[in-house]
Amino acid sequence: MLVLGASDVSVFAQQFARMRQLGAPGLMKYRRRLDWNQAVRDSTDGVGADHVIEVDSAKTVPRSLITACLREQMSLISRFTGVQDRIDPRPVMAKSLAVQGVSVGSVMMLERTMHGIAANRMEPVIESTFRLDDIADACA
Repeated sequence: MLVLGASDVSVFAQQFARMRQLGAPGLMKYRRRLDWNQAVRDSTDGVGADHVIEVDSAKTVPRSLITACLREQMSLISRFTGVQDRIDPRPVMAKSLAVQGVSVGSVMMLERTMHGIAANRMEPVIESTFRLDDIADACA
């Protein structure tokens, strides 16, 4: 699973993937690592991500499409910047990708999600903690 972005939606998607043991084993700051799409392909032995959650920008979508593996899924979360950009459908067609748009859900959807997490006794993955004084280090 490839999760792009650093928003609350991205963090939740990463946590959910880890709680469900769906992958997303590590973090990569794609604004600092310009070859992030190649790094993902390398870490999957050239196969690519089986699910891409794209939340940051229409500018990263073309490389996300290339990073996705054949016949898998990509979710486009609603908070796009640069929405005037066009998405090239050729990688979608060539890879037979299922692309779904996801908008902000309702309160009822959030409640159902939270109920499911509680019912399955899912716990968040906490790798490290920081004091408030160390907020800069936490965000680095």
